[in-house]
Amino acid sequence: MSDPTNRGPLTRLVAERPRLMATPALIARMRAVLKEHRTKEWSGKVAEQADHLLTLPPLSPTKVHDPIEFASAPPSRSLQPDTSSGASATTLDLARCFVLRIQTLGIVWFLTGEERYRDRAIKELLAMCAFPDWRGDEFLVTAETVFGAAIGYDWFFRALSDIDRQAVARAILTKGVRPGLNEFAADPPARWTTQPTNWNLVCNGALMIAALSVAEVDWSIAGQIFDLCRLSISTGFEAYQPDGGWAEGPGYWHYGTQYAVYLVDSLTTALGDDLGLGGSKGFGNTGLFRLHAASPSGRLFNFGDSEDKHSGGYWLFWFAKRYHHPVDAWIERQNGKAHPGKVHPMDLLWFDPDARRASSDHLRPGHAFLGIDVAMLRGDWNNPRATYLASRAEPTMPAATRIMISGASCSMPMACAGRSISARTTTICVTISIRRRAHGTIGPVRSDTIPSLSTDRASRLRVGLSSSIKSSSPLYPGSSLI
Repeated sequence: MSDPTNRGPLTRLVAERPRLMATPALIARMRAVLKEHRTKEWSGKVAEQADHLLTLPPLSPTKVHDPIEFASAPPSRSLQPDTSSGASATTLDLARCFVLRIQTLGIVWFLTGEERYRDRAIKELLAMCAFPDWRGDEFLVTAETVFGAAIGYDWFFRALSDIDRQAVARAILTKGVRPGLNEFAADPPARWTTQPTNWNLVCNGALMIAALSVAEVDWSIAGQIFDLCRLSISTGFEAYQPDGGWAEGPGYWHYGTQYAVYLVDSLTTALGDDLGLGGSKGFGNTGLFRLHAASPSGRLFNFGDSEDKHSGGYWLFWFAKRYHHPVDAWIERQNGKAHPGKVHPMDLLWFDPDARRASSDHLRPGHAFLGIDVAMLRGDWNNPRATYLASRAEPTMPAATRIMISGASCSMPMACAGRSISARTTTICVTISIRRRAHGTIGPVRSDTIPSLSTDRASRLRVGLSSSIKSSSPLYPGSSLI
């Protein structure tokens, strides 16, 4: 065991285990929350998933997909390329399956105290640590795997034998942390170390959590990776500035923000201090991006290379509690209503039944995210067939704007590549041309181009679209829709 002297924040690690997110106090609180009816329903769904996992073999490099495994808690990013029964899992699929298995079995053990769940989780942990390596086609494989191993080592620490603890810690350090150091040491360093992308949050977050998990085993290597990642991840958190938008779209917002939350929460529980990351400008308000990026039908505004579907956002319960934003919890509750039976084990840990309830009564129908040149507008918060329009000025296409239109009652003809497009019964996403105007105003979206809307609603949509695009697109002053 190396000397912890001068290892910075890691010297403040609490000795109590578990210390990563699921502390003894929070586990006791989670058990008490079971008295709330909805949460009892959720815990039953998570327990069903844990019971199903008991029937499956531990993960192996030759795993094939089981469609039931992700039935109630699909991953934040789609598995590749096919999750049908019998399809081979990619290395990234394996990493995500591993994380979800550890979380599911661990949370159910915390709730019930039944050792069969704990023992099976330990089997999963040891099986993954026995893999020859945690490499894949991309470093995300290493990152997600080391995260799963880190929380497994911490959550089941007192149930592991000394020999098993050594095996798991050795795997975390040699198969996860050292490859991470190599990413920083490369010439040039890996792109994720310097770019404000989802990769930055996922990779840095996972490696810092690994350091928090096994620091006592090797203070030197844990301190090295922690310090490097701490400097690097500031770039990722800066991407939320100034108002919580995410330039890669809502799909990758889900993925990156998931690990940002894992990290901020783990720092808080393990060190008593999130090192200022939780106070990063825009981060506390980023739930608004998720709120407005979802159309009334539930499909997401898929600009960038984001998908138009999602698997929920259980970390929104964490945002609601941490920043006292009831609307964030409302978003996830609405998702639960739209997708009954979908629940993630972390919902149980972060849900706060005592939080003030929110509704759509005072929600604004539109929002402009200035940092990413995106504006979203809707006709109603409670009607799944309401009109929805979202736009983004494409940074790589100076004469184009990405538009999403949806709503069964919406009819907005416009020219695109020489064709007339009308959104009447479906959701479409198109890239349309914009033209320069001589003066600094947005060209009108006329009420008579929206015949199926009331005059008042059309007028408000016209004004909202004009002001939102104008205020959110400083790179494109004086532009109008063709």
